[in-house]
Amino acid sequence: MKNQQVLTLDLSQLEQKEPEIEIHGIIGYEFFEGYDLLIDYKNKKLTLILPKAYQQFKKKHFSNAKLTGIPFQLSGHIPVIQAQIGKKEYALGIDTGAKTNLMADGFFKSFSKHLKKIDIDTLTGLDNNRIHVKSGILKMLKFKEKGKRRDGCVE
Repeated sequence: MKNQQVLTLDLSQLEQKEPEIEIHGIIGYEFFEGYDLLIDYKNKKLTLILPKAYQQFKKKHFSNAKLTGIPFQLSGHIPVIQAQIGKKEYALGIDTGAKTNLMADGFFKSFSKHLKKIDIDTLTGLDNNRIHVKSGILKMLKFKEKGKRRDGCVE
């Protein structure tokens, strides 16, 4: 990578949250925007694929796999997908570094009937501030896949 803009900020809060890994910086959208990304959480591997090489990569590594493509729009630098909970559509931002799934609390009433095990939980931010939030297990999430609806379970 060449000619990448870099900003500086105190990141000591990140190091306090994950003391076993010293974090010196964060890379984001400006770095990855020219690539297709494959994030393999199980094997802890990030693969950057040039878009013109994607079909060749797919054929070599995933020839027998069923891949799911979910269309998204960009809101600034955040990929946003359209998802359905019950009969209502929601716009959900994708954050591959987030530890948990979050919904705006103003929507809780509209989707709470689609939750099980509703409880109050404690959420701790990077600044170590703790707040109490409503939580639950979402029974079902539907998302668009290549122009059609596809069911995906959230467990």
